[in-house]
Amino acid sequence: ESVSEAPAGRLGEYVLIRTAFVSPDLMNLSPDDEDLVDELEADTVIQVIEVVDLVEEKRVRARLAEPAGWITLVNTETGARWARRPDEADEQDESDEEDADPEEEESEDENEEDSPGLYLLTRTAFVSPDLHNMSPSDDELVDELVAGTQIRIAEIVDLEDKERVRARLVEPAGWITLLNTASRRRWAKKLEVFVKPGEYVSLVCSRLTLSTPVSTFRGGSGG
Repeated sequence: ESVSEAPAGRLGEYVLIRTAFVSPDLMNLSPDDEDLVDELEADTVIQVIEVVDLVEEKRVRARLAEPAGWITLVNTETGARWARRPDEADEQDESDEEDADPEEEESEDENEEDSPGLYLLTRTAFVSPDLHNMSPSDDELVDELVAGTQIRIAEIVDLEDKERVRARLVEPAGWITLLNTASRRRWAKKLEVFVKPGEYVSLVCSRLTLSTPVSTFRGGSGG
């Protein structure tokens, strides 16, 4: 049996510990932009009304009350979790807390010019192997980089028909979305200086000020 209903005790309120992509149906594990119901950030409270264990896919899937759709709750192969019960303690290695203030992050940036160089991630970014793969599956995923990670961008491409600005990273080698040009949602801000990993800094990136602990730098030496 490849599909089994999970115990009713697993239903109820959860808190996301990483970004979750809501798909329209149970078996759609990696919705593309056209299928995507919603993208929910870490710390979002969700109401789970059905849980299904996809044995062959090695995923536990959860149906949400709102927005109506499905997310992955657990990857049973790797142990990675997307949500926890409110009364469960956070596990440091699973938490993808975003330090940037969402209200500040969504500030207007229409006049900002993106170019290759050093950037600081302001939200979790999924690295895909190619330019046009904006929703990599678990098998295709190159890496998952958390907010606060420094990256070096080697190339920027504006996909006008997809309303996305994509960026090619030096390390890990792959592509991330830098900007959603429709919603103005941004995944990274350009840095003018190199910051040592682990420092708690206040950086001015264009018109956005971030106070964030900086994660390990990805992409070679600074300068």
